[in-house]
Amino acid sequence: MKRSFRALARGLAYVAGPPVLLLAGLILTEGFWHLRHHHYTPLPMGIFYGHLSGQGGFILVDDSEDLLFPFKFTGETTPTWRWNTSSTKFHELTLSWPEQEPTALGGSVRLFLPSMRFENGQTNGLLTNEALALWLVNHNRHAATNGEVVALVGEVYRVLQSAGEGSLPEPNHHGYRIEHEGRLIGSYLQGRTGFGLSIPGWLWVLAWPVACVVLFCRLKLRFSRPRLAP
Repeated sequence: MKRSFRALARGLAYVAGPPVLLLAGLILTEGFWHLRHHHYTPLPMGIFYGHLSGQGGFILVDDSEDLLFPFKFTGETTPTWRWNTSSTKFHELTLSWPEQEPTALGGSVRLFLPSMRFENGQTNGLLTNEALALWLVNHNRHAATNGEVVALVGEVYRVLQSAGEGSLPEPNHHGYRIEHEGRLIGSYLQGRTGFGLSIPGWLWVLAWPVACVVLFCRLKLRFSRPRLAP
């Protein structure tokens, strides 16, 4: 009976030991990392997909009346391995806006980055500040020649361009503002979703096989030790 119990205990130790050891190490390493970082801080390494969303509006004066022209943009990437918390390169975004007058664009275009080209049905071309001004401030068909409007739209263009270059600020849970002289108010949020571990966590995963060998050796020594007869 004692031998059967001893064999069962040894089998359970050999089978359950490695995963328990792995899990315990990850709990300790990830717990230590999160004690030193905000819980919204992106993990540095792993498989993630990036997502970007932004919205805002242009506040312009027309006949002594403040008019608001809102817009928004969204996009995400395919899951890829990331080595650090730097910004993600986005290859495609959707830019949309409520139209004051119907156009062939229908109030939205797909943007292909970093080439800065747009597409909507049969319409395509190179994205410029003038095109953005015509779309986003479409109450005025002469907006493309309005220097103030083009300067405002230039702030949005730079955000879109930076998204394609991967040069946006690092992801955080607060987001970032898009502002220009009180006439442009908006924000965008960049995030990452997927599976990742902290650097101590990945180091533990690499060290885990060695720890399993040590564990097996100790268990073998423990169970093979001769017992003194009573």
